[in-house]
Amino acid sequence: MKLEEVSPYADKNAIKGKGVPYFIYKKIEKSIVSNIILRPIDAPQILCKSKYTSPKGKNSYYEETVFFYEEMVERFNIVCEKIEKRATKEYQRKLMTESLRYDIMKRDGFRCVLCGRSAEDGVKLHVDHIIPISKGGRTFPKNLRTLCDSCNLGKSDKYDEYGEN
Repeated sequence: MKLEEVSPYADKNAIKGKGVPYFIYKKIEKSIVSNIILRPIDAPQILCKSKYTSPKGKNSYYEETVFFYEEMVERFNIVCEKIEKRATKEYQRKLMTESLRYDIMKRDGFRCVLCGRSAEDGVKLHVDHIIPISKGGRTFPKNLRTLCDSCNLGKSDKYDEYGEN
């Protein structure tokens, strides 16, 4: 059905019993229809509803937010920028904190996972990215391991997908 085929106004019989005088209803209806015809919705909107109740039921909240198209595009671009930033080598290297280094070495028993040597054997221990950052590796515990300086420097930024490095 086309917009021109829709009857824009209600008749007196449709308004009877609504508690609003017909002339007031007609004036308001005309204003609403004119606004819709002159300014149709041409951009999507998303209504987001969030509801939370604490486990014991003592606290709760409900919130509704409407996101308009331009806002959605802007927020999408911000998320894309953050994803790109987190993929950079500089960002990944900053994630390697002293605490993380300690946790990885402790997990690996303060020994090189390739040759088994430790600081007691006179070697310096490094925390190595299994998949190198230069090849898209990330700084998270499953991609980290303890290597001695000889094994780590020999490995350099090589990566063997079969785990033989």
